[in-house]
Amino acid sequence: MNIKVQIEVLKQNIQRKQSGKAQEEIDRGIIDEEEFQFIKDLKLQKKKYKNVSDLLRKKKNYIRDLDQEIRRVNPSLSLFLTLSKCKYLLLTRFDEWYQVRYGKDISD
Repeated sequence: MNIKVQIEVLKQNIQRKQSGKAQEEIDRGIIDEEEFQFIKDLKLQKKKYKNVSDLLRKKKNYIRDLDQEIRRVNPSLSLFLTLSKCKYLLLTRFDEWYQVRYGKDISD
């Protein structure tokens, strides 16, 4: 299960626990052990999500910088890489479409 799904499940669990409480308990911030664990797990998952997002952003910036360097040093190589990426995307999207359309992998 990916991090975003885990966060949503934990939020739903917390909401479910809160909906079963009396208003006085909510106002006073009274939580039981299970709800405390949900909140603790939610904070942990949010921290993981932030770390993964930061790492992804750094990697994208690195790739962007490399691409700019390639374009500067060798424009023809840059064109080749762009065409290769387009070919890969075309084939990937076709495989996805084929699987949705016919309900099986193209390799079958």
